[in-house]
Amino acid sequence: MAQELAIKIILILWPLLLYSPMSAQQAIWPESRCGDVVIPFPFHIKSSYNCSIDHRCKYMDDWFEIECRDNRTPFLKSMKLEVTEIDFKNNTVIVMNPIYRCQNSTTFIQSTVPLDQSPFLYPDTNKIIVFGCNTRAQFSYKSPERATCVSSCESKDDMLGYKGCFGMYCCQIDVPWHLSDFNISISRENVTDKAYNTNNPCDFVLIADQDWFFSKSWQGNVGSLLEDIKDSSFVPAVLQWGIPINSSTYSIIPTVKDCHDFSYQTVSGILLIRRVCFCSMGESGNPYTGGGCIGMYNSYKHKTT
Repeated sequence: MAQELAIKIILILWPLLLYSPMSAQQAIWPESRCGDVVIPFPFHIKSSYNCSIDHRCKYMDDWFEIECRDNRTPFLKSMKLEVTEIDFKNNTVIVMNPIYRCQNSTTFIQSTVPLDQSPFLYPDTNKIIVFGCNTRAQFSYKSPERATCVSSCESKDDMLGYKGCFGMYCCQIDVPWHLSDFNISISRENVTDKAYNTNNPCDFVLIADQDWFFSKSWQGNVGSLLEDIKDSSFVPAVLQWGIPINSSTYSIIPTVKDCHDFSYQTVSGILLIRRVCFCSMGESGNPYTGGGCIGMYNSYKHKTT
């Protein structure tokens, strides 16, 4: 009789024990999957949980929610950006970033990716790239800080066979550390090639992963790269991420891992603090879950063709 009573008490208390704040750090966070992409915590597909009874949902930050479109393509739901890779070694995620195009001789472009108060930033492993003939781009991100580059050429035909991006047909600007928001002003000056001006009224501005860009611009050439992207709307870019210290996710990060907080000021003047964690030397895996740092280095990639 006493044994049966004990079993009943355990069954009643078990859900409370499983999802209590004390056990949250040890809670099981199974890796979700969207198509070919594994989605590890703190990223999550919230729709795969029954949040009416699953208390783990309260530790999920909405910024890291993944929307699995057509059951095969992961998107950061908060920013509507396709995800192709999640990297715990560098705390980065590769996304498909929009290509900005000018609409007339002078165009003002404002970032369409809302990073200003998010856990995500553009790190300096990206480049700002400008394509065009006699195109001037002025990039501003925090008053009074500005950067300018000019892409010069006589004819669009001259682009064929030209490698690199150093001011002829293409110019580049270094991305400052912890870029969250920006404005770009584009103007076209002294365009002598009428065919270029008529048939190509729109120049391109990209924020792109520098490794992707260098491989494209050097292994191919500027002309072939333009052909590759002229009908595209997105290119790969790197976002760095950290856990906001005021989020419920922050409260359950295991303290035994190598973690540190970093702060930065947004364009709007807000001071934000984020925590990033790493596996100890000789370990790899997911430092944001209890027992996640084991085995070999993990990078969760989306297989693209």
